[in-house]
Amino acid sequence: MTGIACLLLGALAVVLIWGLGVGIVWLVVSAFLLVSGAGGIIGSFRPGRGSFFLTLLGIIDIIVAILVITNPLILPILIAWYVLFWGISRLMLALEIRRLMSL
Repeated sequence: MTGIACLLLGALAVVLIWGLGVGIVWLVVSAFLLVSGAGGIIGSFRPGRGSFFLTLLGIIDIIVAILVITNPLILPILIAWYVLFWGISRLMLALEIRRLMSL
């Protein structure tokens, strides 16, 4: 369900950016982060799927979205830090899922 929501949000983003200009990017990024964060937190309720890291990534997504909504000028700095932490958390999630699959 999160994948469909992100796909629709991405299509909407292309239309908005094309029609309204680049100034709307911060709103599109924050909406994507909110959807992604909610999907991560909801997905963490399934047993045996690395719930700690999914929850952590979802919370980080939502915090970054709130920061971008409240202060759009910090978007470039937050994107750099977000990508770093996102990559690390995805790596940890993959390792935990691999460990759970071997049990």
